[in-house]
Amino acid sequence: MTENSNMIKITAVKADSIAAELEIKVGDMLESINGKPIKDRLDYRFYQTDEHLEMLVSRDGEQVLYDIEKDMDEDIGLELEEMQLMACGNNCVFCFVYQNPKGMRKPLYFKDEDYRYSFMYGHYVTMTTISQQDLERIVEQRLSPLYISVHSTEEQTRKFLLGIKKDDHLLEKMKYLTDNGIELHTQIVLVPGVNDGAVFDQTVKDLSAFYPGVTSVAVVPIGLTKHRARLVPLRMHTPEELKEQIDFVNIRREAFKKELGVNFVYLSDEFFIKARVPLPGAEYYDAFYQIENGVGEFR
Repeated sequence: MTENSNMIKITAVKADSIAAELEIKVGDMLESINGKPIKDRLDYRFYQTDEHLEMLVSRDGEQVLYDIEKDMDEDIGLELEEMQLMACGNNCVFCFVYQNPKGMRKPLYFKDEDYRYSFMYGHYVTMTTISQQDLERIVEQRLSPLYISVHSTEEQTRKFLLGIKKDDHLLEKMKYLTDNGIELHTQIVLVPGVNDGAVFDQTVKDLSAFYPGVTSVAVVPIGLTKHRARLVPLRMHTPEELKEQIDFVNIRREAFKKELGVNFVYLSDEFFIKARVPLPGAEYYDAFYQIENGVGEFR
């Protein structure tokens, strides 16, 4: 990423493209399109679709404004530098990064929290640091669906699980997004004695109020490694507890099926495997919304 976040480096120019005809070169800096700053590839893809563009490019400190007439959705022909991942500022009590052993590759110790990668690759984000400007961008550019780590909608429980000090107003952010047509898939990492029971009930009830904007809730059992020195004491579920949780969630699913027409809440395969319970049939998963999150992957 360039030092100036309001411009981005051009890394390639496609042959026989509009950009090639304009003699735009690798190393030039794309500043704006139609007055909108271009901070990353998503900005570029969104703002370059219009038929008439005013594109501001700088080279060696000199700015050139290109006036472009083209077909709707025709690509200008630029390739831009990779987006720099936004870092996570949470201190989740079950964060896998904190549970990695020493001596591994440096990228394995980086915690990302980037809604752009949630849109592009299905990364889960907590939205704790997402700003109103970010929310407006998501809506304007239709960055949908997004994948949200909820864990709990009860304020104190969520703050404990995420290691944050202030209420991050999650439900307000989710309401803004779903009111504006953004689809959300959510997950709950279930921690014994923390966000289960009545807390879990309230969480899925709160999320169901946003259906169909919130399309699915995946529930994943907490995963712990032996590398937890000086971390918050936690424990994993016993097989019997996992069986109880399966029964508990099934009752809620039946209610959602009657109310919403879908099962809405989906336990990950790990629940059934560790509880030594047969995996449910395909109908359990509806449209397999969260198969890449281990929900129905082994079905």
